[in-house]
Amino acid sequence: MTERMREFLGLNDEQPRILRQGERIAVRAGAGSGKTRAIIAKYLGILEDSRADVPQIVAVTFTENAASELRSRIRGEIARYIETHGEAGNISGDWKRKFFSAPIGTIHSFCTRMLGENLLDSGLPFRFSVLENHEKDPFYAENVGRFLLGKLEEGDPDMERLFEMESWDYGQIAGIVTMILNEAARLHMVPPFVYHGAGVGEGSRPGSAELESMNERLRNGISEHVSALTARSETRKLRLEDLRGKIDLTRGVEKNARHMKAVYDQIKREFRDDSIERSRLALRNTVFSIMEHYDSEINSLYLRFAGQAYGFLVEAKMSGERIEYEDMIRSTIDLLKKNPEILDYYRRFLKFIIVDEFQDTDSLQLE
Repeated sequence: MTERMREFLGLNDEQPRILRQGERIAVRAGAGSGKTRAIIAKYLGILEDSRADVPQIVAVTFTENAASELRSRIRGEIARYIETHGEAGNISGDWKRKFFSAPIGTIHSFCTRMLGENLLDSGLPFRFSVLENHEKDPFYAENVGRFLLGKLEEGDPDMERLFEMESWDYGQIAGIVTMILNEAARLHMVPPFVYHGAGVGEGSRPGSAELESMNERLRNGISEHVSALTARSETRKLRLEDLRGKIDLTRGVEKNARHMKAVYDQIKREFRDDSIERSRLALRNTVFSIMEHYDSEINSLYLRFAGQAYGFLVEAKMSGERIEYEDMIRSTIDLLKKNPEILDYYRRFLKFIIVDEFQDTDSLQLE
């Protein structure tokens, strides 16, 4: 049978190795080397040897165009095989009826098929529709906004703290929460999202007395530096005196981290020269210490609320009978993990899985 398939498809010396039975085979080859032809040979060889029928062979590609081309080429070669050699094994007269619903497509279409066959067990809405890429941004914007405003209406103190730290800039906060959610989706991460920086948490944030002590050291250090400058450094004196005044303005606005960080960033830039004396290095280290506290707190707040927004989005998708492409894969994995009998059925029914462009498989798809 192998020799017949080799001659029929015009395989080269290496391609027939894919027809070996009882082996898991990975093909590594460059573009235009005939990988798709080898896949077609594998598919037809399985049918020819009656090792499986059309519904039992899954062929997965990673774009709709590639899936359409693969389906078309397999269909054409089956028809040509019957015309050339007649029927053999499961390459039989009713192949067209079976091939109509053959599981050849993208990983997402394969998952959609499996979820549709087990809709009650999947927990998905009966009439779910896919949230297409052009719909995702407005959907996220609307629901992240509803989540943020809802937390404010509840009087959540941590949400109020975040808004105070960001000068009540709603667009900034909504944009960062959405960015975290998109990045989590790209990396297939689920909550809780945890910040691993130093000094995390409310308990590590400097109190008013400690903050004032740090600021006093900064003011005094700048004053000393100004007095030591020569007359030729008049421009720099003015800049430093302006910074000293800005530090005074931070009194009473301790919650406004953005304003404080802007001041500290200016100080850090002013003293970035590595040749400055030890006292100036200590001054700059004080700035880093203050900023680290605020960075830790604000990052932790953003990640915590992004995790909560994730749950809010899941509920919004369920109520609106929507599902994202990643949800298809994750829901399929959950279906199989939670229902061993369904997993066992597919393990027995599906005899072969052929994956085109396997290098594009990410961790979630591989699972």
